[in-house]
Amino acid sequence: MAVALVAAACSGGDGPSGPEGEPAVSTTRPGADTTASVPVETTVPPEGEVTRRVLLGAYVAPRGEFGDEARREAVLAHEREIGRPLALVNEFFAFEKPWAVERLRWHLESGRALMISWNGAPADSILSGQMDAVIAERARWTRDLNATVIMRFFWEPDAAKGERWGYHDDPALYGQVWRHVRDIFAAEGADRVLWAWTPTTFHFSDGSAPDFYPGDDVVDLIGADGYLWVPCRSDEYRSASEEYGDFLAWARGRGKPLIVAEWGAGENPASDTKERFIDSMAEMVDRVPEIVAVVAFDSPDPEDRGCDFEIDSSPAALSSYREFASSPLMGGAPESVDEIFGTGG
Repeated sequence: MAVALVAAACSGGDGPSGPEGEPAVSTTRPGADTTASVPVETTVPPEGEVTRRVLLGAYVAPRGEFGDEARREAVLAHEREIGRPLALVNEFFAFEKPWAVERLRWHLESGRALMISWNGAPADSILSGQMDAVIAERARWTRDLNATVIMRFFWEPDAAKGERWGYHDDPALYGQVWRHVRDIFAAEGADRVLWAWTPTTFHFSDGSAPDFYPGDDVVDLIGADGYLWVPCRSDEYRSASEEYGDFLAWARGRGKPLIVAEWGAGENPASDTKERFIDSMAEMVDRVPEIVAVVAFDSPDPEDRGCDFEIDSSPAALSSYREFASSPLMGGAPESVDEIFGTGG
């Protein structure tokens, strides 16, 4: 299976954790430019002189209620704001809670490829066979989508959840769990799954993230979660290349696709650091040919640390993000997931 994607990374310890404790979110985005002219019908970027096309993706937190309708509308509103459809959407699910299968189908029918961020669990509950029925059911759900799905299983094992569930003292357990889950998916015929390993950029900087790598034979995509934490956690500006540098130095030599699986920047009213970080992401993607997908985290900070990662946290931030999203480089089509990975059915 040919694979080549780029990953994102966290400039702090743990990236936003998605659905494990999503906060209530205002239905009006702070600083949003409500007068911006956004096409009603979205279109992909026009043809340009580029040699490759990267998939533009996002996780979009609902504004207000967290029901199915609110989640769908949040994605549609995101697309209206950027003036184009998403090529890839990220959905988060806890390990034992049911998936919103109908919403996943809706994404596919609407022309978006899928990345499912499926959380992990303690090693003993998985390796003992206690969770085999749950895993097999998820495998059948994935198989029956009849589409290539990027599976971001147990993301950020190097961060809080890995420590909470007992993996930090024995990272090899993570590889055993990964292989066990993947084996069950294979047994259930879920053979259009791309397994994406995505720790944080922070732990590439201190050298500990690679300890959690399950192995080249069972990983299809390599990624990382990374953020600019100004102003909520740090006053230091780091470009995307600086934030992901240690990750890229390790990952680019493995012959795997890379994905920017989560990325964002806090809104800093005192400076233009958010806009600069978005611009630097565009520059990094352009110069790293292994990157095939870039997935924004369009949400307030779910752990309420004071970083607003919404793409429209200010008119300037939205303008920079729209410019990034509309570039010919970001014109990858959802169908290219099958083309890139040879998983078409």
